[in-house]
Amino acid sequence: MLTLHHIHRRKKHPQKETTFLDYAVYFASIVSPLMTLPQLYLIWVNKMVSGISVFSWSGYVFFNIIWIYYGIVHKDKPIIIANLLWALLQSLVVIGVFLNRGF
Repeated sequence: MLTLHHIHRRKKHPQKETTFLDYAVYFASIVSPLMTLPQLYLIWVNKMVSGISVFSWSGYVFFNIIWIYYGIVHKDKPIIIANLLWALLQSLVVIGVFLNRGF
């Protein structure tokens, strides 16, 4: 009979060294949300909000909150950083659309 006792006994791994991939993930977790800045510029500076779906951007914020919680539970800093930034910037998109459409 196959037992699953080995799944419950996780060994703690010794501290591993930081690799290039680790640095790349931290870089991506900061830079990728910043790709939203041109959209924010159009919304906040040029007041251009046509064609922007508040439903979609609000959904992104909602799901980022789930990812933030997941990152906190698993103590995964890149997930926490990226999703905090995403949630902040996406919230600014939603707020900007509401302010400029006059809801």
